[in-house]
This record gives sequence, C-alpha cells and structure tokens, in this order.
Amino acid sequence: MERKNRTTVVTLRVPEGLIAKVDEDVEKFNDFSSRADFIIVAIRNYLEERAETISERNKAFSEGARAKEERKAEMYLADLKDED
Repeated sequence: MERKNRTTVVTLRVPEGLIAKVDEDVEKFNDFSSRADFIIVAIRNYLEERAETISERNKAFSEGARAKEERKAEMYLADLKDED
C-alpha cells in the first residue's frame, strides 16, 4: 500500500511564530526532512503523552474510588459495632 493512500491531507492554521520555530528547528538540526515530518512526530509524541496522562488519571480515579468504598465499608462496620 502506498503511503499516499494511508494519509489524509489536513489544512491547519498555525501562528507564524510557531511555524518559524518549527522551520528553524528543521533547518538547524536536520532531524526532520520537512516541516510536515516535524509536525507528524510532534503529534505522535503528544498522543503518547496524552495516553499516559489519561492512564494515570484513570488509575488515580480508580484508586480514589476504591479508597472511598473502603471508607464506606469502615463506616458501616463502625455503625454495626455501635448498635451492639
């Protein structure tokens, strides 16, 4: 499958200052063959970081929910003891 068939053209308005920084990086360090390659890598890196953030948030939420349920159970048990 050709690469062209696996891509989508996207038109994006970007502030001139950001594009100037991208262009400067591309020209100065030669880590990317073009502005487009820089942007593709930047998007991939952001998506990886975003996935980690969401995973950490979900983990914290589930730990928080578990702790809340444990507190409820402890309060229930304390109430039962009080009734005795």
